[in-house]
Amino acid sequence: MNRYEALQFLGACLSPAMPDTGTAMPIADIIAGNKVDWPEVIALADNHYVLPLMHYMLQYKGLTDLLPKEVGDTLAELYRLNQSRSTQLREQLVEVIRQLNKVGVTPLLLKGAVALMGDLYPDPGCRMMGDLDLLLPEHGLQVGEQALKAIRYQPMGRPKQDHHLPCLEHPERIGRLELHWEIARPRHAKLLRGANMYEASKHVESDGLHYKMGTRNHMAMHNIIHHQFLDTRYRNRTFHLYQVYDLV
Repeated sequence: MNRYEALQFLGACLSPAMPDTGTAMPIADIIAGNKVDWPEVIALADNHYVLPLMHYMLQYKGLTDLLPKEVGDTLAELYRLNQSRSTQLREQLVEVIRQLNKVGVTPLLLKGAVALMGDLYPDPGCRMMGDLDLLLPEHGLQVGEQALKAIRYQPMGRPKQDHHLPCLEHPERIGRLELHWEIARPRHAKLLRGANMYEASKHVESDGLHYKMGTRNHMAMHNIIHHQFLDTRYRNRTFHLYQVYDLV
């Protein structure tokens, strides 16, 4: 199994199509026939940040019993750890939204935060993430930052960028916060402005929380702008599978 075949196999694992639907790659037969270069596939999945998603989709397709025991155990443990992390991040995000709401600020969720609160993934434990990104209306930026400082968030790490405030960290929370007023750098503003995304977004009220979700078109545009331009993937002719999965 060369690298291309490993990537093709990984893509088939991540697809929501069931093994018996005539897909191009019969992954059940390949797994059962012991034809998988597991170190290569796992290294690829790790590089593309989809190991937890891979476990979920194999379980969804009823294929986990076919895996070599050490592979199955490793994927299950990584999924469990990421699910635990996602639970902590969601609790942190709820706390942050509630604090912002107290000062009259309704945040728009971006990137991983959408996966935590929305239906982007079948289970938040599928999506690996680090930062929590929120877009605030410009009038709410300073108010929101001060409200979060009041519950012990402090600027850390990267300084103020040209589209978000300095990252905020809490001594007892695992996720860094990025408060945006734009979704990307000024040179990309002609593609999508933060204010336009915020204005067109859908207001969500759930369990006493008020937050916003971007339209599907705007979330797709943000995905492409952020990953292909801001992270220079287009320039380097590369991509991450988790970005593609987010987009789909």
